[in-house]
Amino acid sequence: MAAVVAVLLAGCIGSGGSSASPPNDVTVVAKDSRAVLTWTMAPGVDYWIFRAAGSGVTPENCSSMAECGTSVKATSPATVWGLSNGKSYSFSINGRSGGGPGGAGSVAEYATPGLAGKTWNVGTAAGTSDLRGVAYGASGTKFVAVGMGGALFSGTVSTSASTGMGEVAWTSMTNPVTGTDFNAVNYDTYRAKFYSVGTGGVVIQNIPASSTEWTQLTSTNNTTEALYAIASDGAGNLVATGASGRIIYSSDGTAWTKIAFGTSALYGVAYGNSTTNGYVFVAVGAGGKILWSDDKGATWTDVTAASVTSEDLKAVTYGGINSASSSTTSVGVFVAVGANGTVLTSVDGVTWTRQTGTSIPSTTNLNGIALSASKRFVAVADDGNVFYSGFSVTNAESATGMVWSSATQATTSPLYAVTTGGLNDYCSVGNGGSNLYADLAD
Repeated sequence: MAAVVAVLLAGCIGSGGSSASPPNDVTVVAKDSRAVLTWTMAPGVDYWIFRAAGSGVTPENCSSMAECGTSVKATSPATVWGLSNGKSYSFSINGRSGGGPGGAGSVAEYATPGLAGKTWNVGTAAGTSDLRGVAYGASGTKFVAVGMGGALFSGTVSTSASTGMGEVAWTSMTNPVTGTDFNAVNYDTYRAKFYSVGTGGVVIQNIPASSTEWTQLTSTNNTTEALYAIASDGAGNLVATGASGRIIYSSDGTAWTKIAFGTSALYGVAYGNSTTNGYVFVAVGAGGKILWSDDKGATWTDVTAASVTSEDLKAVTYGGINSASSSTTSVGVFVAVGANGTVLTSVDGVTWTRQTGTSIPSTTNLNGIALSASKRFVAVADDGNVFYSGFSVTNAESATGMVWSSATQATTSPLYAVTTGGLNDYCSVGNGGSNLYADLAD
């Protein structure tokens, strides 16, 4: 069996055909947990990719190297998954035609995968209106961006054949409500639908999520206040928040109940696991307003008095992080961001800690926050800056626990929202249809 495997890895199985020359222009681009290879393909040639941890992989020695793997009948650009971040890999490609034996391998090329979020690509503008919200979903196939003047766009990721870099191509979607500004969008995994909210209390849904059509919901919210944020719990319950303390919630995505909690605008909402109250929705807003609900949005508790800021909080997210003591120990944390470089964290949604020494300028207003599957937070600002973070200590409540770094600035246009995609990547949208995409390893 070992001999058979070795022969297969060398690409020598086949008869009646011939070996082919390897490509001489292979490039490898490192991304999160993967690498993208590009090369010039010759007609009628089948290409095999050989990869292994360490240096100098060839079709002949791959089977003796750590993490040897082979991709058969590969086409350029090709993605090689299952790589460990921070580890160096070598890659070689050989070819054959007519089912013949594999030829010599290309000169080994190298890549070290790592977390994305430091380097951002400027995308082609999606229209000319300001984009205020972005989400990813539809069974893992597309981004959706929404904004002023009824802007609705669908975006799909492709890989550049010349550079191996990812990019988002945007397509305009049909707006069912003229004259409406859309402020946020969320993908509900339970129903496989996108929901967007905006001025005048408008709620629309994308049915089916794979199409470009949207439908205005016949709801019972009867609210005229602008809605700024929307979140789902993955079990069919949705909550949207907005101006003048307005909150609407729904258990079926169609009929909505409205309540008002105070008068402060609520700019962000998220769902997560509180260490003390179970799974909760958390809403944040003007003047440091923070609320939480453990009954699907019907009643709320105000924890503003226990918070540590009077700055406007513009967005909140929740996710697991890995502690410094163990890469496998997961800690859940809410992170809220806002004006003047404000970053707050909480493991229960009730007690919040202001993160100090974050290296985020106090003059920077943060508008959006997202967390990738690989546990990196990314925040975007109204001066076009992007910041990425991780925790350096086990205690997520530590005032010095969150360490932020500045990404390479790709734009000076205001950025209003950011989300995580299905490739451990990020997409951010902003002023005048501007958008950025990040999937390259640090």
